[in-house]
Amino acid sequence: MERYFASVIRLVRGGIALLCTAALFGAGLVALSAAPASADSSSISGTVTAAAGGGPLSGVCVNAFTPGTLTLVAQATTDATGAYTLATVPTGNVDMQFIGSGLCPGGVGVNVVTQWFNNQPTQASATPVTVVTGSPTLNVDAAMVAGGSISGTVTAAAGGAGLSGICVGAFVPAVDAVLVASTST
Repeated sequence: MERYFASVIRLVRGGIALLCTAALFGAGLVALSAAPASADSSSISGTVTAAAGGGPLSGVCVNAFTPGTLTLVAQATTDATGAYTLATVPTGNVDMQFIGSGLCPGGVGVNVVTQWFNNQPTQASATPVTVVTGSPTLNVDAAMVAGGSISGTVTAAAGGAGLSGICVGAFVPAVDAVLVASTST
């Protein structure tokens, strides 16, 4: 698949790094690569809700990574009830991330603060989730805190016309490059 990246702009203001990237993928398809499935695997499931009020959050990306790395081993998106299931997760420990970026198949941008399992702000502080062959790991839940907001307009450098289809994200610098919010124009 051909990939084209344009307009990477990174600004640091008041402790928040802003990253703007326009990414175009051949035929409009985005593919994520993950570690190959193993015969020694099982599933992880849970529910993602809003911390305030407890309502279900749909479209949240749920990612399982090899501990201490950003090697993705499984990914799912929450449904209308906030439920998700990660199928075919390799046995052993994984680090679980809950992120409202919308940058996963079926995901939508949700204004929540990214967290790792057990309400942790970084992968380094995340509680590992243990997967045992043939034994589903249940109730790996997250209660997501609402995010703040940043507003503005993305414009062309030449002429100042408004641009559409641009991904805009806010990251906490030096904290596992945690994406705290994103949207598109």
